[in-house]
Amino acid sequence: MDGEKFYEFLKKTYTKNGQPIYGNFTFRDWLYIKKDDTFSFRFNIINNNPKSIRKDIIVAAWNSEITVNDDWLEKNFSLSFHNDCRLHILKFLINKHRGIKTSP
Repeated sequence: MDGEKFYEFLKKTYTKNGQPIYGNFTFRDWLYIKKDDTFSFRFNIINNNPKSIRKDIIVAAWNSEITVNDDWLEKNFSLSFHNDCRLHILKFLINKHRGIKTSP
């Protein structure tokens, strides 16, 4: 499966607000991004505002042949999720659905 198919798989898999992801993280919704005409994966964090991960990042991370980390985000998207749960959720989703056992 390529990154586009993985993104579509996530859209079909995560559909209900409150659906568990792992730990205290739950799915919220797919946030529409008008300028890109895409949807970002948005999730809830207990006692915090929701966070989201853009489609282009999800697709590129799945297609990446290296482990996705903060350096990869900075190099490919000029942004950093350093010490941010979005990086952990992204890695968790990729590893979970590639069948790789992972811990948060």
